[in-house]
Amino acid sequence: MENETKNIDMLIKAVSNLIDLGYDIELNIVGDGCLKEDLVKLTESLRIHRVVNFLGSFSNADLKDIFIKNDVFILPSRFDGWGFVAVEAMAHGLPVIISDRCGSYSIIKDKSHGVVFESSSLDSLVSSLRLIIDDINFYSNRSSKMDKISYVRNNLAANIGSVFLLSILEKLHDSK
Repeated sequence: MENETKNIDMLIKAVSNLIDLGYDIELNIVGDGCLKEDLVKLTESLRIHRVVNFLGSFSNADLKDIFIKNDVFILPSRFDGWGFVAVEAMAHGLPVIISDRCGSYSIIKDKSHGVVFESSSLDSLVSSLRLIIDDINFYSNRSSKMDKISYVRNNLAANIGSVFLLSILEKLHDSK
């Protein structure tokens, strides 16, 4: 949790909203930083501290275990140049929820990959989370996981990924 650009506060609020709607969920937050204490206080004030786990920092090699133990990966950043960790999550078969302010949102090509949400909209994040949670059997079945893994291998591997990244950068440049 480097700073407020990571948008973890909004993610915590979204989880609180879902719990208020009756969802039985848990949030695991990976990372550490200067806002951790404030975020812990936020979970306490929302009375969701029992379902939000601050796991701390992990090496890239250890992230595999995190991916395996979770059902969805969320990259809620208000700004993130690329956010390669979303590609890693998909490479492990996870659906991803990515804000529209992360370069990696462009990896989501269809519903089976995940959802893009508006980084400034709590409602958009809540809706995206509900979409995935309500259809978690689809996202977690073997076929769906293999689809995501194959998509990453066939489209985002290092040699292919560089061409893909260049096409994204061109699109971003052209849209300005």
